[in-house]
Amino acid sequence: MSPAPALVPTAHRPRPRTARTLVASLLSGAVALAGATMVLGCSGGTAMSGGTTTDGSATTGAATDMATSMPTMAATPAPTTDQGGTATDGMAHGMTAVQLDTAWSERPAFVRENGAAVSEAYAFALTDPVPLQSMPCYCGCVAMDHRSNLDCFFKPQDKTTTGLTFEEHASFCQICVDTALLTKHRLAEGASLSQIRSEVDTTIGSNGVEGTHTALPPTA
Repeated sequence: MSPAPALVPTAHRPRPRTARTLVASLLSGAVALAGATMVLGCSGGTAMSGGTTTDGSATTGAATDMATSMPTMAATPAPTTDQGGTATDGMAHGMTAVQLDTAWSERPAFVRENGAAVSEAYAFALTDPVPLQSMPCYCGCVAMDHRSNLDCFFKPQDKTTTGLTFEEHASFCQICVDTALLTKHRLAEGASLSQIRSEVDTTIGSNGVEGTHTALPPTA
């Protein structure tokens, strides 16, 4: 009697997706898309490939975290004006130079550990905050009720708050950092706040994202 022929296994047919599986896939895709949209505003920035910002300065995040010491302020800071044109004493955030040095030495890890450009931008926002009060931010942070680029670096202060609190947002947002560094470098070149504001609006503001509702700088 001849042996029975070997059984050939039938091809495995994929099981049809259940309704639950389809719903889970759709939800997963929606979450991924939403996450990508939220990150787009900040990660896009105006930084150019190769590690340079709008104004051509390096953003290589070198280990030099500019960071071991904060740029010193002038012993007698020049008087300036706030957004409403009111004269101030020129002391950043209403703090003395000693208080600013203390705040910088106690800066959080998200400032220390995100590269030289981030450190430079935070240091500028700490020592010279008034110009950034006249610069809008175009990263979408208007949805966070930010009033200007300064709010991306430090939480807003009002009569009910005391002390200075670093805001983490700018530490992972290229647009915030680019806006602050453009402002810093143009000021060093002698540009007026009105000129810098116009450049911020026409370059960084061309990304199609709504900017913060920031008053124009006072004309002096």
